[in-house]
Amino acid sequence: MNYAKFFRKIFRQASKIASFSFGKVSLTIKNIAGFKKQTILSLLLLIAGTLSIFWQFFLNKLYLFPGNYLLAWFEPYKSENFSGNFISLAHKAVAQDTFRFIYPFKILVMDLVKHGQLPLWNPYNGNGMPLLASINIGYFDPLNILFFVFSNHLSLTLIIIIQTLLIGICTFLYAKSIKLGNKTSFFMAVIFTLSGAVITRIVFVQFTLGIALMPFLLFLLERYRENSQKTYLFILAPAVFVLLVSTHFQYSFYILVFVCFYWIFRHKNKELTNGIGRFIYPFLFILLGLGLASIQLIPAIELFRYANLNAQSSSFIFNSFLLPLNHFVTVLIPNYYGNVATYNYWGVSDYIETAVYIGIIPCLFAFFSILNIKEKKNSSLIKFYLFILVFTILISIKWPFTTWVYGLHIPFLSIGVPTRIFFITTFSLAVLSGFGYEYWHMQKIIKKNFLILLFIFTSFVALIFLVTVLNLNANCPEFVNNCRITSLRNTLLELLGFVSVFILIMAYLLFKFGKRKYKDAIPVIIIFIVYMLGFYNSYKFLPFSPRETFFPKNDLIEAVKRISGNTRVFGIGNANITTDFATSFHFYDPQYTYPIYIKRYGEFISFANTGVFPPPLSRSDVEIVKDASLSSVMEFRRNRLMSFLNVNYFIFKKDEIPVSLTKETIVWENDKWYIAQRKQSLPHAYLVNKLEVVKEEDKELNLLFNSSFDLSTTAVVEQEILGIPQLKEIDKGSMAIIKEYRENNVLIETHSSSDSFLVLSDNFYPGWNAYVDDKEVSIYRTNYTFRGVKIPHGVHIVNFVYNPVSFKIGVLLSVVSGLLYSAAIFILIKKRFLYPRPDSRRR
Repeated sequence: MNYAKFFRKIFRQASKIASFSFGKVSLTIKNIAGFKKQTILSLLLLIAGTLSIFWQFFLNKLYLFPGNYLLAWFEPYKSENFSGNFISLAHKAVAQDTFRFIYPFKILVMDLVKHGQLPLWNPYNGNGMPLLASINIGYFDPLNILFFVFSNHLSLTLIIIIQTLLIGICTFLYAKSIKLGNKTSFFMAVIFTLSGAVITRIVFVQFTLGIALMPFLLFLLERYRENSQKTYLFILAPAVFVLLVSTHFQYSFYILVFVCFYWIFRHKNKELTNGIGRFIYPFLFILLGLGLASIQLIPAIELFRYANLNAQSSSFIFNSFLLPLNHFVTVLIPNYYGNVATYNYWGVSDYIETAVYIGIIPCLFAFFSILNIKEKKNSSLIKFYLFILVFTILISIKWPFTTWVYGLHIPFLSIGVPTRIFFITTFSLAVLSGFGYEYWHMQKIIKKNFLILLFIFTSFVALIFLVTVLNLNANCPEFVNNCRITSLRNTLLELLGFVSVFILIMAYLLFKFGKRKYKDAIPVIIIFIVYMLGFYNSYKFLPFSPRETFFPKNDLIEAVKRISGNTRVFGIGNANITTDFATSFHFYDPQYTYPIYIKRYGEFISFANTGVFPPPLSRSDVEIVKDASLSSVMEFRRNRLMSFLNVNYFIFKKDEIPVSLTKETIVWENDKWYIAQRKQSLPHAYLVNKLEVVKEEDKELNLLFNSSFDLSTTAVVEQEILGIPQLKEIDKGSMAIIKEYRENNVLIETHSSSDSFLVLSDNFYPGWNAYVDDKEVSIYRTNYTFRGVKIPHGVHIVNFVYNPVSFKIGVLLSVVSGLLYSAAIFILIKKRFLYPRPDSRRR
């Protein structure tokens, strides 16, 4: 190829394009000032309306974080905010996952990156767990760049605000791409942004960007469908990458399936001049996006292989989250069953996981979309979203079909909360509302079908109100007083808005206004009413808290950090810390809060708790029995577990267990707490001279928790190790000293007069490599879940390094995908410059 000729052609084409572009500057300005003025104004109003949701941040300097909830209900802060039996701190009891693991993990990753370290491993909770592989946190979210500019608490709130803005903007763009007007697009964006499935999720950070990308991906497909410009496909790949690395995996899965199904449906309903190739291109770029995300996906897939995720541990989800049909009254009436933020929720299951409301008024317009189904322009899309609406509801209610499907234990489908699909349900309702709104305000006269639908819908709403009134004296759950009054009050609020809109709808169609602007104001007033109702519901739920509540310093935590070093601590009774605070404050806690954890470790803890095999696994949290008073058998198992886990310190509350009752040595105390040293625990790293080889899991666990087993001199492995049977008794001077303990590596110095076996009470997991004096050696799974290495006699340096192959493969695939993506862009540019379109030449 003659590159000089090629670049001359590029230069000539670039000159023509520049000349052509400058010649159209005045026209572009006219476009912005002319027919695009309404679009820009609508977007600005949408941005302003979305920002107003966060008025407490802008006016009161409060951050979108459930900090008051953290301080009111979770130790060690709870004790400081209790006065008698009353909480002295006003709060909304929502979104505890944000401070239990989402924010701690995200901030740990950002801190490691700031210090030039790869965020691969979390040593602080659960005796070590994979960090980057925990896919649901959003470590590669592009908005994380804010952490390098602002403080952690400010960055998190700004990320939430930007993500929420993107939901409205992307929904607006999609509405415009399917030929809806500016008012309708604005209406549709407001409905979706303020819907229950969105508002209840924005505080978690890990869902919102994905929710925004869903309509954006649909927008790209619509634009490509309309004019076949591959530019939109090139945006598709990085958009899919961002979706996968920034969003909860279940949401990403639902979105990709939905988008692919959408494209198949739209392709079927349009004659394509370029045949099958045009249909396949979007799927190729989606696959390219998957390849770009390999740096996150491959480590996550490895974690899934070794994790607790299975249909049995998740069975309670389907018992709790497959809903009765009457729950869907909340689609029309938000908070019909109360609101968890106001402590009066009495509905089924979890409020956040089952939030599906959009309100009566949007549902009315969604109902009107049926009238638009016969028009050729919108017929196919209305049918599509009606199908999606019905389908997503059917797979989330409890009936024989769903019970059968989820009972099949289909991989992935059987481990996720089924109601998380509700964001697609509400999006479908928002789109149908848009079509109904467009149909209504384009009408000149009242049609018979319109009146029939209005009568049917009004009758249904009246029936809901009648049933609510008739049930005023029905029983309420013990934990909620006056629950029926709550239902009536929230129903009346929605009815007030509905009656107002009903009057406006009829006035718009019946009366002749002297001035056009008065009639044009009615659709705007309806949008405003919908917005105000959504604003009220968001204000009721969203938890804003002062800066001081964002993981504040605490005397107990500071003492734990100072005293414990690299050993682990555990709280007994009410002193138990049930969150990943250790990750936030960098001390070491054997408990772990996250839905995906190493299965072996979970089994080890569960067996100690129950003595049952196979050990029952929890769906998310790995927790140790915390009770202050236990049976002798249970106390033995817990004490032995503490020894294995290297728990050297216990935390007690003085009002529960007075200092005089403890058998341990007190190393710190204040007026509420004390820390006691537990001297009988095994060191974090220690040497043994005896090995038992046990290949059956049940026998191994029973041996480890047998009182005759000497855990200080013997370890259990699962395979024969050459040379181990000839180990001699270790002399008293033998020791293992941890010289350096960091996130991705552990440096240990060993002293022994004979060959021995080093046990490290950190979790065994693929990717950990061990080096004795810089020579790589094998790591053996030891004592069911920990690491062990054979050590020769003498003085040696043992270095454990976490360098997972899965991460290397992920990086390689991401780089290769990036090169393919770059090559595709280069080919497109080359094709456009060398072979410009005939219409471009005429210009």
